[in-house]
Amino acid sequence: MKIKDMGFFILAVLIGLLFAFHRWGDSGHAIGVISADGGKARHPVIMTSGKNHYSQITTLSVRPPFCGDVRIVMEGSPSLDYEIHLARPFIDWGFTRLPELKGKTLCSLKAGDRLALWTLIKPMKKDSAGRTDNFKPDVSVQGRYSLSFYDTATGYPVLKVPLIFEDREKRYERTNH
Repeated sequence: MKIKDMGFFILAVLIGLLFAFHRWGDSGHAIGVISADGGKARHPVIMTSGKNHYSQITTLSVRPPFCGDVRIVMEGSPSLDYEIHLARPFIDWGFTRLPELKGKTLCSLKAGDRLALWTLIKPMKKDSAGRTDNFKPDVSVQGRYSLSFYDTATGYPVLKVPLIFEDREKRYERTNH
């Protein structure tokens, strides 16, 4: 192995180790299937309470005969501030068709589509009137939420991804990691 190649290898390992020790908030992943009969998520996403932001990626496929527009809603109480982003390829070679994301609505989904959505969640403190308190993070968010997908034509749910926020001790007791 040449010295130059060895240098690049060592640099790559050091960068990888640096990023392995840093974690941005808490994150989770879910796999779901959108279908006219309510869809299915493989498992709930469990995140540790006490973080000031969370990221959740949902990889989706659309099962026939469903097609149409889908509205995305974060359900649960208290309400959480969230953003939805559609993952797009760095270089689009045109091999796959991607629907358009307008606000929090996926437009023109077709059977066979496969896509990934990023959900960025920022818990907010509420004042006594239920308003956010200058967008300060509320690190005490706990409980069950749902990232829900609704057919805009019928209003029926086509997928619900459970999100569970719980404290570190409870999570450790249940999963041992």
